[in-house]
Amino acid sequence: MRKRIPHRRYFKPISYVLSQTTRLLLNQILAFFFIVFLLLSCLIAEAQQKGLRLVPLPSSNPTSTQATARVERANALDTVLNLPFWDDFSQPIFTGLGFPIPDTLKWFPSSQNTRINSGLAINPPTIGVASFDGVQLNGTPYTTGEEDDASDSLVSRPINMAAVPEGARNSVFFSFYWQRRGNGEFPDPGDSLRLQFLQNDNTWRTVWIEDGGDSLTTREFAQEIFPVFNPAYFHERFQFRFQAFSRLTGAFDTWNVDYVYLNQNRSERNTAYLDRALTKPPTSLFGEYTAIPIEQFRADPNRYLGVSAIEFFNLGVELQPIRYTTTIRDTVSNTQVIVNDSTAISPVPTGLERRTITANPLDISQFDLSADSLYLETEVALAAGDTIFENIIDYRINDTARAVFALDDWFAYDDGEAEFGVEINQQGGKVAYQFVAPQEALLTHIDIHFPNLDQNQRTPIQLLVWRSLADSVGNEVLLRSVNASSIPASTYNGFTAYELAVDGTPFYVSVQDTFYIGYEQQSDQFVAVGFDKNTDTSEKMFFNVNGNWEQNPDLRGSLMIHPRFDRAQADFILSLPQIPVEPKPTEPSLKIYPNPTNGLIWIEGEVNYLLVLNLYGQRLREYTNLVNKTSLDLSGLPPGIYILKANKNGVISSHKILLR
Repeated sequence: MRKRIPHRRYFKPISYVLSQTTRLLLNQILAFFFIVFLLLSCLIAEAQQKGLRLVPLPSSNPTSTQATARVERANALDTVLNLPFWDDFSQPIFTGLGFPIPDTLKWFPSSQNTRINSGLAINPPTIGVASFDGVQLNGTPYTTGEEDDASDSLVSRPINMAAVPEGARNSVFFSFYWQRRGNGEFPDPGDSLRLQFLQNDNTWRTVWIEDGGDSLTTREFAQEIFPVFNPAYFHERFQFRFQAFSRLTGAFDTWNVDYVYLNQNRSERNTAYLDRALTKPPTSLFGEYTAIPIEQFRADPNRYLGVSAIEFFNLGVELQPIRYTTTIRDTVSNTQVIVNDSTAISPVPTGLERRTITANPLDISQFDLSADSLYLETEVALAAGDTIFENIIDYRINDTARAVFALDDWFAYDDGEAEFGVEINQQGGKVAYQFVAPQEALLTHIDIHFPNLDQNQRTPIQLLVWRSLADSVGNEVLLRSVNASSIPASTYNGFTAYELAVDGTPFYVSVQDTFYIGYEQQSDQFVAVGFDKNTDTSEKMFFNVNGNWEQNPDLRGSLMIHPRFDRAQADFILSLPQIPVEPKPTEPSLKIYPNPTNGLIWIEGEVNYLLVLNLYGQRLREYTNLVNKTSLDLSGLPPGIYILKANKNGVISSHKILLR
């Protein structure tokens, strides 16, 4: 039904018997104390929020020339649609840089500025929603000021409503689902989302409005439906638009819209649909991980293998038998395995039911684990009797969802899409992220998704690798530190690769069991890292702003930071020859053990002079006149690869050791 548009409310004067001057003065005093109260509340909240905190993100990375040209071509099309109009945002258009925008055959590209995604919504009707906030399509804020005003909009292509027969015009209804905040930022009082219709005099009329407000208000999706009876709407170029009013300085004040439907032969009771839809991508095959180094997986597949799950929603009101098929396909070799073949969902789903279904376990032996990598695409397809309605609305397009999970050379917990950024709000603050490598491996890179924000443009940081955040006496055990700067990738949700090297010289580190990667902030310009709200590894995230490692229990999600073990680089380093000069036959061979070592090594044989070098060739330790069997303690050096050069009677030999 039509939603009543609320009026703005104002405080009445204290008393009508007071003079106008007195009333004005009292109202100014009340306004002053109200502003002071708001400022103090903000300061208190800021003081209480230490450590890691969320940062709203722009709609996308800046558009490329190719993407801009595509939008211009779409705008140039004078496309006029006929009823019905329907979009559930499950089939977006992808630009040249890879970020999704609404279907340009249904919506004007230059005026949409909305973000099509599956991560900012909670319990959507179907997979994919349109999200509104305070930044433009190119990722820049609308303004640098603090005012609230019109921000994102989503404008339909013209629709020929004049073609609707006179006798059917009282059956034209408009419906949609909307949600306040979802996984985004809560709209404040004074913010709003509005639906407006273009009349035949070319003016926009607001027909529905929802205000921001109390953060305790439910965040569930609500459906609105109301008639389109006004004769002013039945012209040849009718349009509608969703218009957000919010802060214009960033991705604040989030609204989600889904399942937009305009058609004739409807009534106000037409709020159910013969549509059974998937609502999110399938979860990972590998439990908490979305990517695992294949060497780690190969050593113990059962440690990682889980079952994939997915959620569906029955938008109808009747019982509906549903079957589903789950297929796992290696996108490299195209090998595929069907783990569910038209499996019946039991019990039969009821009307308006939302349910999670799980796939059968995967027999991983059906894939070639000797390969360098496997990229396993999980596809779930419903068979629910969905059809093409009125030869235009294809209810089947939301019945299939896919996600790809990698066995290659890195660990990841996130799903590859950032809904937010996370920053640590203090210079010198540190962030650490926990991983476990059961098999010993050589860490070569740290890959980070830096969102395209002004604060992330080459801001200095120090990349860090720890064995432990607190040893037996409470001290950090730091394995490696490398100076770097934050550089956003050029692609949508892309990662920037940081090699553990100095001036091009590798400075890799051997890790096994639990280790941590992260960074230290080197300036008062806070660095924001991509944050995925659809997975949750908050128990593995730590921050340090005062000398103590802490966690934020309210920060649910996963950092987009990956440890990578580049096998080509690692194989090269680990295969370096021992390069000894062949000793004279009269000289006994030199024995150095254990290798790898935790710090203590034994040297058997006589050595006149021994040098310990790192991979840069820098001299770290020197020893002279070693005889018989001698022990050396190298535990004071950072873990890594070192070269021992021994000189005995003019014969020089080199020996590589790995310090854990």
